[in-house]
Order: sequence, then C-alpha cells, then structure tokens
Amino acid sequence: EELELLQEKGSPVLSREARGRLDQLSKIATEVIPPLEKSLQDLGDLHLADLGDPTPEGKGDSSPEGWGAPDLDRLQFVLQDIPVDKLREIEMSMLTGTGNYHGECRMTMDQWFQEWLEKYMVNIKSSTRDNYEQKIRLYLSPAMGKVKLKDLSTHMIQSIISEYVNPTLRTTPDLSAKSIKDTFSVLRTCLDQAVLTGLIPRNPMQGTKLPPVRKNNRAIHPFTEEELKTYLTMIEGHKHELLFQFALYTGMRQSEILGLTWSNIDWENHKILVDKQMAKKKNDKGEPVFEETKTDKERFIAVGPDAIACLEKQQAIVDRMRQTAGASCWEEHDLVFPNATGNKLSYRTVYDCHKRIVKKMGCEDTRFHDLRHTYATACIKSGVDIKTLQDNLGHSDVQTTLNIYSHVFDSMKEASAHQVEAYYSELKKEK
Repeated sequence: EELELLQEKGSPVLSREARGRLDQLSKIATEVIPPLEKSLQDLGDLHLADLGDPTPEGKGDSSPEGWGAPDLDRLQFVLQDIPVDKLREIEMSMLTGTGNYHGECRMTMDQWFQEWLEKYMVNIKSSTRDNYEQKIRLYLSPAMGKVKLKDLSTHMIQSIISEYVNPTLRTTPDLSAKSIKDTFSVLRTCLDQAVLTGLIPRNPMQGTKLPPVRKNNRAIHPFTEEELKTYLTMIEGHKHELLFQFALYTGMRQSEILGLTWSNIDWENHKILVDKQMAKKKNDKGEPVFEETKTDKERFIAVGPDAIACLEKQQAIVDRMRQTAGASCWEEHDLVFPNATGNKLSYRTVYDCHKRIVKKMGCEDTRFHDLRHTYATACIKSGVDIKTLQDNLGHSDVQTTLNIYSHVFDSMKEASAHQVEAYYSELKKEK
C-alpha cells in the first residue's frame, strides 16, 4: 500500500524508512517462510536494487535516494503463492521488529507463568523469584490465569489495572500504586520473554497506563536520642540484644546481619566484609541459602571497639549454643547469629521480637529497618561525610543516600545557621 501510494504521488524514489521496511520484510520472510527462499535467491536480498532500476541520477549510488520505484508486479509475483495467514505473520513480525513469531499459541497464562518461572527465571536471586511468584499467585493469576496467552490484549490488561486502582469487586485486593506498578512490571517482563520466544507477536502491556507512584512515600522512623536510650535499656538481657546492638553499630540490613559469617570478620583491622545476604527460604535440604547483596556489590564497614566487643560476646554465646546442642544436633554454617541448632535465624522471629519492644515504648511504627536509619542519622549528625556513609550503607550511589536522609540534612542546615551566628558572636565578644 505504501509503495502504491508513492507511485500515485509520482515519487521517483523511496524513503529510507520504506526501504528499511522492505529489507526487514526480506529478512523475516527468509526466516518464517522456507519455500520462499529460492525466489528470494533469484531476486537477491529483495533490496530495491533488485526490484527496480536505478534512476539515471543515482546510477552506481547505493544510497536509498538513488533507487527508483520498485516493480510491484515482480514483488507481487514473489509473494503470490504465500498463504494469507503467513503474510499476516510477516506483517505482525514487521510491526514488532522481530522475526521470531511462530504462530498461534494455545498456552494459558497460568501455563506460561509456570514455564517462565521454571525455564527463564533460574539465574536470579531466590528472593526476587519468590517476589515474582507471590505477585503472580496473588494478583496476576486470579485475574488472567485462565486466559490464553494469544488472547491477552492491551484492553484486557488495562481493565485489570483499572480494577486494582479503583476496586469494584469485593474480592479485589486493595493495592497501593507502587504495588500495582511492581506487579505489572513482572507481567511486562514475562510477556517480553513470550515475544522473544516467538509465542506472541507483540507485548500487550505496550500502551497500558499505570497509576503514578509518589517518590519516597514510605516514611522512615529513626529513633530520637531519648527513644534510643529507652530502646537500649529495654533490650538489656534480651536473647537478641547483641543482634539489635550490632544493627545500630553497623547499619547493616537485616538480611545481611542474618547472613553474616565469622569468616567475614577482620578482627585485627576492625572491619566487616558484607558480601552476601540470607535468603528467606531454605533449600530442599533445609540448609540456609546465601545470595548476593541488594546492589550485587560487596563492601567493607569499619567498626569501633564497641562493635568488636559485641561480636566477641556473641562468639562466646555461639560456642555455648554449640556445646548445648551437641554434635548430633548442631548444624555448622559459620553464622554469627544462628538459631539454637546453628541453622538460620528466622526473619519473622527477629522482626517480631523487635516490634514487641518498640510497641511497649509507644513507637509502633518503628520497623527493624529503622535501626539502619537510626545508624545513618547518627552518622550524619556526627559529621561522617556522605560518601563514606553511602559506602557503609551499600547504596548504589550518593544520590540515593541524599534522597533518603534529606530531612536530616535540612535540620542540620538550620543548626548550622545558629552555629555560624554563635561563632560571630564569640568573635565580637573577644573584640
């Protein structure tokens, strides 16, 4: 149709874009339709040079502008024996920019979800995979699991998104804008793979609209100085006292603390190597699973004598736990903070113990992760430079650190103004 339109306009040449489309058609046709190969060989690569004669001005010129209008009769002759459904496949492949589409797929979305997870999501962190499985099981499968992959449309997906944004059914879960975005990002990735595999010609997520997500909409609750004093008093004698203290001394994530091993402690130089984290699930043998840190980078944290003393006490406790359990019950995994038998300490156990303590303090909103925020806030107020803090926290860049703790820097700006004025006042007195 485009070629005919150009001829009607009397255009002697074809645009670079149109020529590119014909070249793409040649490649796709070669991949999708083997019977066409001989005809394509006869016509070369189906370039415009083979379908039309060069204009006198463009003779010998290989640029798109140098070629005349192609011979539509010859093009029609090449394509006339191709079944209509095959031509449609070529058309869809041209629109999506791929030549991998293999035709109709009878697989349902539930079947494709399972295959995608089992075959294509094998080299990702177990926590990431668990997150994908959860979003599919809770939100995607109930809404589209019985739909055939080939029948899933942009309009259908948009209707599901709209239902999550403004629920009309009692069974529809109440999701935040961020949860909706994260859920359908999983769907987008899953459908991208379906396109690459050749199961569908295009990703129906293209063209959908997701609700806007406010940045930094999750408040952080670091302890105030008075709250910190109360917390340190209330954890005295608690079975996880040293773990809570260690979190305040290092700012490490909960998963990193639970995955810390004695081999990562540099006793002589007072440094800790953070090179892994503990996955929430054990493997098939019931053993703890280690995975890379959140940013996939290892880091060293320099600690003071109090943190080292905390580790020495913990080492003595672990030795007693090993003796109490006995060789037949103890599972040696070199963990700094293990459970009573040497295996991984439960995320939920640690979290619940912390929450019970802060609830008694009247700080119900304070999470375990806020111990990390308390550490960062203390570092900033103590004058630790932002680059060092970023490295200690394991943030991917300085801007992340600045964004999270912007409120701390704002309060310090006000304090700095008073400090400057106090400095000038002292100078005036001396004068």
